[in-house]
Amino acid sequence: MAPTLVNVLVAFREMISSLGWPEEWLPSRRRWWSWMAVSLGRP
Repeated sequence: MAPTLVNVLVAFREMISSLGWPEEWLPSRRRWWSWMAVSLGRP
């Protein structure tokens, strides 16, 4: 897994959080990582 991709996604989550959106609008950590794995072509 490319560290740069992880950094971008983490920064994206932090950016959304800094906007003050309700946490339930964000994907859960498990769903987030599973989505990341799927987007990277992993089972």
